[in-house]
Amino acid sequence: MPFVFNPLTKELNYYPPGLQTTANKATDFSIINNNLYPTVQAVETRINHVEVASLASWAGLFNRNYIVGTESSPVTGNITVTDTGAIDGCQVTIYHNDSTAPTVSGGTLSPVFNQIYVPNKLNVIVIQYIGGTFQITYYQKVDYKFQGISIPLVRIFDSFMQNQANVMTAVASGTGAGFNQTTNIFDQYNLGIKCIEKGTTTTGSCRYGLTTTSLDFQYVTAHAQTSLYLSNLSDATDTYVAMWGFNDSTTTIGGDSVLFYYTHSANSGRWSCYTSANSVQTVTNTAIAPSTTAYQRLAIEGNGSVIYFYIDGVLVATHTTNIPNTSARSTGFFSQIIASAGTNNRYILERHRLLELYRL
Repeated sequence: MPFVFNPLTKELNYYPPGLQTTANKATDFSIINNNLYPTVQAVETRINHVEVASLASWAGLFNRNYIVGTESSPVTGNITVTDTGAIDGCQVTIYHNDSTAPTVSGGTLSPVFNQIYVPNKLNVIVIQYIGGTFQITYYQKVDYKFQGISIPLVRIFDSFMQNQANVMTAVASGTGAGFNQTTNIFDQYNLGIKCIEKGTTTTGSCRYGLTTTSLDFQYVTAHAQTSLYLSNLSDATDTYVAMWGFNDSTTTIGGDSVLFYYTHSANSGRWSCYTSANSVQTVTNTAIAPSTTAYQRLAIEGNGSVIYFYIDGVLVATHTTNIPNTSARSTGFFSQIIASAGTNNRYILERHRLLELYRL
């Protein structure tokens, strides 16, 4: 037994297996020094941290915990990490404030949720070395915090569980168009499912969400996400446009918008990412087509300086131009389908939707 009670000293002594010699039962301390101490030292290294004033002083190391810069003296510039001598579980916290978002390079990178950098404001970049991967998270100093986690000023979660009055509303045009409960509302994966249907009218349409003047990117950081797929792809017979995100128009890509866009005749029938301010657009064409069989997770995060677009957790576009971020550039938030040809019903099948707004 590794634990032995000594009746003379009334102490409980610990003898790790293998530490005693076979000759005289004396403790072999070389075994402790060679095996146990390095483990204790590694744990102590992960717990303690070193404060450095610059990225150069840190040198991208993960051989212990580091804090780079301070709240009053943040650092600037790009970030390079190295896994040379890295210890699993070590974390580096970087206080950063620059006019542009820093690039992070070196090793295997894995950005996690909240991939937002706000230029010209204090950002806290936390990088953890876990299992050979550098996991990166961005935080900003906000007015309200709860145990270090930002609390959104506005949080709207729609589970689509039932037909009832909601802060989000539906507007439809045409026979059979509408925002309708599906018959398979419950399954093992989903809380609720809704159909945004264009109906059987050639120019039928439907949108569901907030009004076209409900949000202003100059004042907030927004996080929006959903899961959806399309009943059928658009084609020459039944032509339609599907959009999801922020828009100030109910009929097309608005003059002020931040959204995903799809129709079969644009970008070879793949998703495109748009930002538009005062009708001047920035467009990124992705290589990912909409699905008609499985849910795709779409997400938009950003503010008046930068917008990130994600599909199934993968960053597909970053926009820093033509973001609606000045007065009179407010937008709405909704999913939308608009037909221009054909009488067969087509729809967006969407499940739970989330919108969070944080103060800059």
